[in-house]
Amino acid sequence: MTRYIKQRDQFSCVAIAILNARKWLGHKVSYDRDYMSVRCKAGLIIGVGTGARGFLRAARGLPLTRICKPTYAKIKKAIKAGNAVIVRSRWPQPRGGHIFLITKLTKRSVFCVNVYGGHVWRSRRIFKGYYLYRGAGGPAAWTVEKQPCPSNHKPKQRGSKSTSPASTKSSRRRRLKPPSYRSTRNSPARRTRRKAERNDR
Repeated sequence: MTRYIKQRDQFSCVAIAILNARKWLGHKVSYDRDYMSVRCKAGLIIGVGTGARGFLRAARGLPLTRICKPTYAKIKKAIKAGNAVIVRSRWPQPRGGHIFLITKLTKRSVFCVNVYGGHVWRSRRIFKGYYLYRGAGGPAAWTVEKQPCPSNHKPKQRGSKSTSPASTKSSRRRRLKPPSYRSTRNSPARRTRRKAERNDR
């Protein structure tokens, strides 16, 4: 089970959402090592936070696809397809808003990562009425897609031997011994020739 990162202050939800998306993708991420780097890329200011531009700037490299005019049905379709969704909510109160990750849902509730300092299930009714509130600029959402492994690629096991024709020929060539050439210096024909030369002298 993935252990997601919790928000530690009121204005760091953008950086935490990006770190949790990377965790969902399987990257090795920790708050102590990676938070400050993402915060600087997003231009996050303590006491103010950052906006959608800062989020997109810090999220470069993530496989994101924008959901046009996000609704509950579109988010549900993306989750059912095996993806996660990053949602940016805008609320009625001044400067109200939050950005968080959704990883799974059921018929009645949605699992929201980093909401109110934790990871909680929200009912479908509350999620649609509060987090997808259409006033104050409306919500925004991005699909996070996991990159599939190539079907024809199989990881090579340790100690396994390659059976390709080229490797078989090369290994066979390595096993062959070099041809041995017998020296003709003391061959019978050579000895007979030397003996006849001595007799002629």
